[in-house]
Amino acid sequence: MSKHSRSVLPLSLLAVLVAAVSLLAAACGDDEEEQLRIGVLVDFSGPIAEFAEPTMSAIELAVLHINEAGGVNGQDVVLVTGDTRVDPTQGVEEARRLIDVEGVHAIVGPLSSTVTLAVVSSVAREARIPVISPSATSPALSTANDDGYLFRTTISDAAQGAVLAQLATDEGLTSVGVLFRDDAYGQGLSDAFAEAFDGDVAA
Repeated sequence: MSKHSRSVLPLSLLAVLVAAVSLLAAACGDDEEEQLRIGVLVDFSGPIAEFAEPTMSAIELAVLHINEAGGVNGQDVVLVTGDTRVDPTQGVEEARRLIDVEGVHAIVGPLSSTVTLAVVSSVAREARIPVISPSATSPALSTANDDGYLFRTTISDAAQGAVLAQLATDEGLTSVGVLFRDDAYGQGLSDAFAEAFDGDVAA
């Protein structure tokens, strides 16, 4: 991931948390609970663990500002975290813990498309818990059977793939080899590029 992407991610997380709080504000207006509990599914370990610290810093800053301003309808926002390790099975287990044991009202994350799809299809949709990802870009999320409980604040790879194809065309390329990560994110971006590119694509 580029330095630009690393700088944008924390800002995206701030926007995600504000969106989550706004989404729940009306629903929890008459709630007698003293806390608005938000689960955070990030990757404290695994191949993208380097993003855990800036992710949590951004979210914690947003919570600080929200709570200092009086919380949400008088309720303090409390974070409960889970480590997905970029693993769908681990992500589902952590989502279940956050929902069933910790009693969260919404989940921010996961960061990866594959884990996000697993969490929504296996846990969140049935539990009717909104999931808001700041970074899951797979086009599969746009057509996922989520019953309206999946949100994301980043652009789909359906658009990013088209831009990459245009860049390749502008460079005069007529044949391209594509190497991609074998998961929902990599496959989705590769497919979007291949569909938009007018030349030959070998993957």
